[in-house]
Amino acid sequence: MTASRILHPGLRAKLMSADEAAALIPAGANVTWNWTGSNPHQVVGSFNGQEVSSPKLTGTGVFLFNFASSGVFEYHCGVHGDAMNGTITVQ
Repeated sequence: MTASRILHPGLRAKLMSADEAAALIPAGANVTWNWTGSNPHQVVGSFNGQEVSSPKLTGTGVFLFNFASSGVFEYHCGVHGDAMNGTITVQ
């Protein structure tokens, strides 16, 4: 998955990039994960007790999640496990 980082009004996130592994966003912001390439990926985690899971996508695709309240979202790739992970802190 590849994407560019945009902090407001939303964030485009990567699972595979160390420089994008942690992000700080305001409450109410959207985060968008963009899939490119030929490998499957899936965003999996929980945020304030809510299980969050994207569809398992191969090729191109998009997953968007709105972080309506403050908290910490730790996520990983449902296909590749903790080798691809990140944290989003919502203030």
